[in-house]
Amino acid sequence: EKDGRLHSSHVALYLALFQYWNMNRFKNPISIHREDTLNLSKIGSRNTYYKCMKELSNWGFLLYFPSHDSKKGSIIEMYNFDTTSDTTTGTTNVLAVGQALVPSINNINKIKHTKLLKQKESKKKFTPPSLEEVLEFFKIQKFVLEEAEPFFLYYQANGWLVGKAKMKDWQAAARNWILRSKKFQAEKNGKLTHINYTLNPRIMKKPYDPATEKPYFIDEDGARNYDYDNTIRYLQHKGRLKFGKHFRIHKEDLTIISKLVVYFTKCENFYEKYSIDPNKGILLAGPIGCGKTSLMTLMTDFTFEVNHFFIRSTRAVAAEFHEEGYQTLQKYSNNPKIYCFDDLGVEQNMKYYGNECNTIAEILLNRYELMVRQGYVTHATTNLSASDLEAIYGNRLRSRMREMFNLISFPNDSPDKRK
Repeated sequence: EKDGRLHSSHVALYLALFQYWNMNRFKNPISIHREDTLNLSKIGSRNTYYKCMKELSNWGFLLYFPSHDSKKGSIIEMYNFDTTSDTTTGTTNVLAVGQALVPSINNINKIKHTKLLKQKESKKKFTPPSLEEVLEFFKIQKFVLEEAEPFFLYYQANGWLVGKAKMKDWQAAARNWILRSKKFQAEKNGKLTHINYTLNPRIMKKPYDPATEKPYFIDEDGARNYDYDNTIRYLQHKGRLKFGKHFRIHKEDLTIISKLVVYFTKCENFYEKYSIDPNKGILLAGPIGCGKTSLMTLMTDFTFEVNHFFIRSTRAVAAEFHEEGYQTLQKYSNNPKIYCFDDLGVEQNMKYYGNECNTIAEILLNRYELMVRQGYVTHATTNLSASDLEAIYGNRLRSRMREMFNLISFPNDSPDKRK
């Protein structure tokens, strides 16, 4: 009752394991099978099961030795926390009889287990820096201090991880951040000399050879120069590689494609013509099946390193919240990575330990603050209208979305290309 780390899933799993221990007359160790334990504990998720099992082991409630062989069960060694005797009769209780010598052995094992954990933690112990320490380090490196806070907030949000591993040296990570930032600043915007909305059938039927052809060349200033016809052919080539040989670029979609290409290649000479604000993200809207997700996926091949983005389904993000809880909000909210949230409005509100959350609404509100404070944009796709989005996310977010996105819309009568 006093251990605030324990949740209902921990308790349910421990009681299930205790029942197996009871059935084995409190003898250690015991062998268990995952599916049977899941059914007995009423835990519906394997991820939750493994998470709770490892935490119970790390916190000293039991010892867990997982088996990676589906035919063999995992081994569990339970700790005996009851060492009382029946003082009225002078006999030891039933639990103690079943384990006359086990308590002392278990206590020794527990001590050894705790010492090993402490030794591992001391070897891998990493102390995150404060914002003041980061600012001081950036000052010593003679780098612009504006980069210090984004670096700190990024790693603070992801738990000071490098990839999936715990960070060991934050100063090395800061140097890498500085080098990447200098590289971003050195990147030149793209150039697009012309745009036309006619597809030459002869050119489009010509096979694209990636070994000898590119959609652009690098000029003497280091800028990418795009050839529009080659760019469209390249898109069709990549689309067939990713989505199948039946993929093709449709003439009626060229206006939409041109706006996306101008935005992601940073061809600023066309910004005014297409009313594009490079400081906002893209909200690509249109009917079901018109090709929104496919086009945004293809656009990742046109980005520079500084504006490269990652596509995440809103349903997958909501499911992630259901499994991982509020750290999911931190992962997508304060992370300077650029995300494209696919299919806004189709996700459901999810609960984490009984607390319901409109996950995507919270993330978008936080990313609005990230855009205002640090300039990191967000992209999205949706097949819903503005009024539908307002009904789901509320007027407060709808108002901020006007500031967050360049709206690019397919016509309402666009056909379903999956048919």
